[in-house]
Amino acid sequence: MITRVPLVYQLWNRFKITRWYKMASRVERRMPYMQLDPIREEITRIQEYDDELLDLVNVPTNQLPDAYQLHEHFELLLRKLERRADDLKAGAAAKAEETESGPA
Repeated sequence: MITRVPLVYQLWNRFKITRWYKMASRVERRMPYMQLDPIREEITRIQEYDDELLDLVNVPTNQLPDAYQLHEHFELLLRKLERRADDLKAGAAAKAEETESGPA
């Protein structure tokens, strides 16, 4: 039984990495249609997943490339989400300014 523990741990890590990749892919596909509040929620969730990923200190050697690549993917996704949030904020500010100035 004890000899199976490392295998179960490896499979559990593989499952988590695969699940996080699927989640990141879903977020990326939905991003162009997301509004500000859902973007903030996704940023928080991705940061939590990334922290958990970095806490996987005992990732087996054969899974290190996948874990590192996922970390890089999270970083890229966070930058894209923050850029989308900034664009939405700028658009809302421009619309508010246009409303305040009234019709030309």
